[in-house]
Amino acid sequence: MSRRQGTVPGGNDQAESHWDERLRRALQHDGFTLYQQPIVDLRTGKILRHELLLRLVEGERVTPAAKFIDAATRSGAIIEIDHWVAERSVEIAAEGRAVAANLSSHSISPGFVEYVRELLTETEANPANLTFELSEEDLVEDEAAEDFLWSLRDLGFELAVDQFGTGPAELAKLRTLPVDYLKLGPEFARDLSRDAASRNAIGAIVKPDRRFGSRTVATGVEDLATLQTLEELGADEAQGLALGAPAPLEG
Repeated sequence: MSRRQGTVPGGNDQAESHWDERLRRALQHDGFTLYQQPIVDLRTGKILRHELLLRLVEGERVTPAAKFIDAATRSGAIIEIDHWVAERSVEIAAEGRAVAANLSSHSISPGFVEYVRELLTETEANPANLTFELSEEDLVEDEAAEDFLWSLRDLGFELAVDQFGTGPAELAKLRTLPVDYLKLGPEFARDLSRDAASRNAIGAIVKPDRRFGSRTVATGVEDLATLQTLEELGADEAQGLALGAPAPLEG
């Protein structure tokens, strides 16, 4: 849950108070749920894992995280939300399901590492079933990010840089971090089959990525032509409407 994921206008006290009340009520009365979207191996077509996507549920209304995550950050509710997401994700991993979960920059702390360590002990989950995703922006801007990632890696979790290519980071700098996946921002997939600049950009990422051992995941893939182009360029995995829309988590 990166700071990039939502845009809630600031400066409106009434709107802020309205969101604060809704988010607090959701935390107190189990008002959040998780949807899932498949991440697919481009070579085999096999579903490798599902990304868990946060939703706010109020009666028949289901609101995606992008609509409220900025408000949650400003109110401080984001810390409790991150803990809720981590708890549910570890529980799902304990069922033997391979999943990925987003974290905000507010999770980058020794306290969060200790929290998930305790969750692993309580649930006996295999940490290899869970990939934690943090945005490129958060990883570059937070000086504590590298130690944080190594701590999660030491616990056995896999790690992903989300929204890669949409921020200021250089590939070489990210290579100092213990990441298993580079998730390209959806901007790369738009008009990919017809846009030479996008194809060149993905090719420039995939080639050095092979040398460093990380896998490249294309997001926002909406058609079969884009899938075919990604496979030709050497991308490893893909996620998007062409492969499966977000759906309520089963079980």
